[in-house]
Amino acid sequence: MVQQREMQFVERNVAKETIGMKSNHTTEERKRQLREELKRGYEEMAAINLSIVGEMFQIETEAEFSLLRQVSGV
Repeated sequence: MVQQREMQFVERNVAKETIGMKSNHTTEERKRQLREELKRGYEEMAAINLSIVGEMFQIETEAEFSLLRQVSGV
């Protein structure tokens, strides 16, 4: 009887540990997935931001030249 209860206790603890390990694995897997999603998002936005910067640089350059022409009277 005592051995049976000890065995049940051990089995319950093993089951709890297994559930805990699965929970930790699930949490770690979700963290990994989030990191990958963020990485992809930043990489996609990098290309978009670079394109925007290129366009803005051209616009700023044109505005600067236009201002210089107005100031110099040309």
